[in-house]
Amino acid sequence: MCYNAVGIIEDTIQSVINQTYPELEYIIIDGGSTDGTVDIIKRYSSKLTYWVSEPDKGIYDAMNKGIKAASGVYINFMNAGDRFYDNEVLKKFASQADENCKIIFGDWVIKLDNLFEYRKPLSIKYLDTKLMFTHQAVFVSLSYHKMNLFDTRYKLAADYNLVYNAVKRDNAKLQYLPFPIAIYDVSPGNTTNDNGCKLLREKFSIWGIENNYLKKSYWYGMFFRTWLSKKIRDRLPAGMVLKIKNYLDKKRDHIS
Repeated sequence: MCYNAVGIIEDTIQSVINQTYPELEYIIIDGGSTDGTVDIIKRYSSKLTYWVSEPDKGIYDAMNKGIKAASGVYINFMNAGDRFYDNEVLKKFASQADENCKIIFGDWVIKLDNLFEYRKPLSIKYLDTKLMFTHQAVFVSLSYHKMNLFDTRYKLAADYNLVYNAVKRDNAKLQYLPFPIAIYDVSPGNTTNDNGCKLLREKFSIWGIENNYLKKSYWYGMFFRTWLSKKIRDRLPAGMVLKIKNYLDKKRDHIS
């Protein structure tokens, strides 16, 4: 998925087409870019299974287009600016994936400016409040995803809603692969400036507590603390931000 990503999309494309796994289906959904992104996509069109450039109704609408166009066994979503960790990722995934699992995920590396930090998924217990992993490091069974498209009512939490329902409602089997899948670029300009309050309201709907004012008040309090911390971090240099993120990550329980 991409939109006006002329400066970053080529690295992402090359990280996909250079995978050593031969049975790769590569689909690009562009939101109607006008900055030269489409020219880069056309340059690699012979390596693509399918691509389209047209307006969409948001990132999850674009992802749903990709799901509908796909025909493989598992699907992974890589945004412009992100890339696979190395050229062997899909080969290793294919050799270790349990096809009875609806969701398979691994480790990832976050990139902030020119600094990198390794990350492992959180314990499954965190799913009650957040995703345990980043979506660039996740593969979802395509047959399951075709039956469960992203709910576009949620503009920020549709990926969380998908995983939450897969586990809580459908008792889906998960698999953890202990190696890095992706490099996720969180540098300014490469990520969406999410509205945290709107994200929280979407989670209230997912959790079924939109009318429970007591529970909502607790989460609004937690949100204010998180919002204040983010405002402080936004003023710090990248190295300090990663040290803080690393400290907080070490305090959490991770999948084993």
